[in-house]
Amino acid sequence: MGACSTVTVIVPTIGTRIPQLKRALESALEQRNCSTYINVVINGNRYDRNLEKFLSFDRRITLSYLRQPSVSQARSLGVRKTNTEFFAFLDDDDELLPHALETRLDVLQDLTLDLVVTDGFYKTVADLTPFMEHPPHPANDLALAILRENWLASAGALFRSGRIEEKAFYNLP
Repeated sequence: MGACSTVTVIVPTIGTRIPQLKRALESALEQRNCSTYINVVINGNRYDRNLEKFLSFDRRITLSYLRQPSVSQARSLGVRKTNTEFFAFLDDDDELLPHALETRLDVLQDLTLDLVVTDGFYKTVADLTPFMEHPPHPANDLALAILRENWLASAGALFRSGRIEEKAFYNLP
């Protein structure tokens, strides 16, 4: 990878799964060969109030709030507040592999690309299982491929800011 890039990782949460959220944040902040900032978007008002205290200790983490619980609106707000060249999403119960963002940034050195999607794993007690059984090839019909298998999981993409508008995430089902 070339120069170190900065990525905002947007983490929508209702703020009740604190141990999982801590693991998710650690996995994003410990990414190799890039700088990460986190925007935790608490959506809803039922969150653990201790969460604010925990998150205020790290200057790389900012906190945003939405009154109504809505993951798509939380993602949209996170994109709107992003001021880095790249952004990604991470659910509060997911984790990034140590090289996930670096791998995606390497591909986005091609300035003609706006996003890149990589695979991940389901972690079970016994092993790791690849998330995608049949990853699509860009030359194929990606819209058709997503009907067979979700290749755009929330933790699997990296987007180039400014080319992907926040309204693209606002009312997703």
